[in-house]
Amino acid sequence: MTAQDPAGAPLRPGPLLLGLTQQSPPGRAFTLLLLVTTLLLTVVVALVHRSPVLPFADRDNQHYFYITERVTGGVPQHESAFDPKNTLPLLVTAAVIRLGDVVGMPVVVSSRVGSILSLALLVWVVAMVGLRLSGNQRVAWLAAFAMLSFASLGYSAAQGGQPKLLIVVFMVLTLLAVADQRWVLAAFWGSLSFLSWQPTLIMLGGVLLTAVMFPEGRRRLGWMAVATVVPVLLYEAYFWSHGVLAEQLFQSFTYPATYMTHSFQGVLRALRGLMGMWEKGFGLSNIVPLVFGATALAQMGAIARRPAETVAGLRANPGWICFLITMIGVLTFTLYDHQGPPDLYLTLPYVALVAAIGTTALIERLSADPPAFRLAATGLVILGLAGLAAHGPAFNTRVHYTLADQLRLSEEVHAYLSSGEEIYAVNCGHLLAFNRSSNWIRYSSFFRGVNKYLRARSGANDAWVPLRDGRLPSLILQGGGRPYGWPGWLSTRYDEITPESFRKQGISVWKLRQASVAGPS
Repeated sequence: MTAQDPAGAPLRPGPLLLGLTQQSPPGRAFTLLLLVTTLLLTVVVALVHRSPVLPFADRDNQHYFYITERVTGGVPQHESAFDPKNTLPLLVTAAVIRLGDVVGMPVVVSSRVGSILSLALLVWVVAMVGLRLSGNQRVAWLAAFAMLSFASLGYSAAQGGQPKLLIVVFMVLTLLAVADQRWVLAAFWGSLSFLSWQPTLIMLGGVLLTAVMFPEGRRRLGWMAVATVVPVLLYEAYFWSHGVLAEQLFQSFTYPATYMTHSFQGVLRALRGLMGMWEKGFGLSNIVPLVFGATALAQMGAIARRPAETVAGLRANPGWICFLITMIGVLTFTLYDHQGPPDLYLTLPYVALVAAIGTTALIERLSADPPAFRLAATGLVILGLAGLAAHGPAFNTRVHYTLADQLRLSEEVHAYLSSGEEIYAVNCGHLLAFNRSSNWIRYSSFFRGVNKYLRARSGANDAWVPLRDGRLPSLILQGGGRPYGWPGWLSTRYDEITPESFRKQGISVWKLRQASVAGPS
């Protein structure tokens, strides 16, 4: 559906796009071609990252894979594992796994199929947003390839378990709905964004601010409120029905506000941190952010020269207003709070779209005679982006084992479980997920503030221990390095018995001493 103004005439993209050529709206054939192409390319990217043999190497992916699998076993999020995020994507992935169970698909396969399809949908919707905002098909193609060029994104899809993929899908669906002036649908997708991660409340704010600027949007505010609230009520009803509503509200809202706060270290230090994250997750060879920055500066110069025309263009196009509002919000949040490459995923659609617009504008400026040069230049850019997708940071060289090795290790865990061992898995919950088993307690991944919270909860200064019904687990599997601030009780209560098979995958195994009693020494 093409966005229309109140009089019913199709909206033009306005003066914000550096003089791009405006094309007639493409038909369904183009949309279908774009969808099929992005799906095929996403599968290729997943295969480049060796999805069939790729191990769960990232701690976050292991953590969320475990939580998702437990949902399929009837154990809701926040009960199976302590986690401070809204977790709607895990429910969606759990539904995919349940469907896979029906057809006999292994849990890892169904999880990764859902993840790869999520990336394909993300790339396609970003391309459609580019098409709606720019009115230029070249922008759509370049935006799609720019998204695929982001190595960490393809790696996460190939590995599975990363909820931020679906978070970004809901975000760009929000942008697309606003561009089409489907206000109620935009509020719905914005609500799903928020239920996926609390900071994406930015999307709902952008939708609301944009809606009040347009008569049709103001008329739809009531239904928009319904579309926002109903998903939230259904989401909370799920936890209420499982008896964990209070725990979910605490983990999602009280805990982050109380224990995950931090002081901003300044813009320059934050920018250095972002550059380091970009190099680690996407590689310095991926210069798409530089094109984004250059395009933004050029556009700001154009706006300064033609402010009245800019305002008129914005007033004619709600999609661009929402895009700019949410982009500023997302970039500001990311500058303030970032820890790893997946935290940049929220910014990637904006980076890809603006860079695609700038690149298209440059190609069109360099040639007044369209066909041959523009086609060749576009093809070269696409080849470069495809190269980045295939040869991004060598994630797969970080570990020297495969998914098959992890599955074999899970068989050893199964043997422990069968012999009656009570296992507490820390930073290696995937081994329990392979066995469709629950952890000893919910504290399985120690992120910012968890130790402080546990000490406050137990009343101990530095000696929290993983008790359940007054007992310690008979076996502890400790992966990914010792959790932040763990005290010395581990070596005083347990003996390390790590088999070589566990050691090769960076996991330590600790056996409870028979003479040990519960509680700190």
